[in-house]
Amino acid sequence: MSPKVTSDLKFSFDNQRLAYDVGEFWDWAFSNITTPVIRGVMIEFILARHLIDNVDEIVLDRVLDLTHQIPRPGQLAKSLAPFYSKQPHGDVFDLQLTWGVTIEIKSTSNREKWRLNKTCRWNMAKDKNKVEKVFPAQYYILAVVEKDPEVSVTHLNLSEAEFYLCSGKTLDLNVAAPQKSVGFKKFSEISVRCGFSELVPVLHELQRQEHERVRNLLVPGWKQSRPPSFHSNFMPLAVEANGKVTGAWYQGGSGALSNPTAIDVRWVDGANPDWRDWEAVGFKYEPEI
Repeated sequence: MSPKVTSDLKFSFDNQRLAYDVGEFWDWAFSNITTPVIRGVMIEFILARHLIDNVDEIVLDRVLDLTHQIPRPGQLAKSLAPFYSKQPHGDVFDLQLTWGVTIEIKSTSNREKWRLNKTCRWNMAKDKNKVEKVFPAQYYILAVVEKDPEVSVTHLNLSEAEFYLCSGKTLDLNVAAPQKSVGFKKFSEISVRCGFSELVPVLHELQRQEHERVRNLLVPGWKQSRPPSFHSNFMPLAVEANGKVTGAWYQGGSGALSNPTAIDVRWVDGANPDWRDWEAVGFKYEPEI
């Protein structure tokens, strides 16, 4: 883990120490948060925090139904706080509220020029990207903020913001496989539009629909087995190999997975689950390269 960077740290090059500190750099580079480039990061910060604060309302029913977890009120948010206390980098999505609820947050001030590009799925076991490009998140949120923020003595107000929410499954069904991206017009047509106050209930409803759909692909009463240990880094992976997909708990991290413990996933007769279905029931899908 990288050491924590504090505002009072001084810069140096080799053995030459300088008088300038990290706090001065932050003030110089990021204090004008109304600029478009910084505004996008600011909106990601606001939405990620807001969704984490309301994670029970969004995904608790799903967690109770598909796992053996019985989290107390606020426990899910507390578990997410350490990882999302800083902006994550290198992931193919911005936020994971629980396994199967991965969210990509986008923003624009110019809807005519905005596009959502397909990206590669990531194979954790091999620490490599798969060549095929898809929409890898399960849910996408686009914030359209065309007016400059209004700054008062006490608040920075993002007025007249619009939000468009779309599931990855919906994108798969409406964007042809050869297409590399989707523009605002098409994205808005297949999304649910709402204001900020409706963001949490709309996202809850989208994931509820996906939860209900994938629950019908599973044998009634199925739950994901408990991990071998709650004190080690075990992750539920759906690993694709030689055309077959198997679920298991794996210990470790990128490129160093070990100690697999099989998870018996009971699909109903006739079900033909794709990678989104595996993720929707609580796995990280590991595609073949």
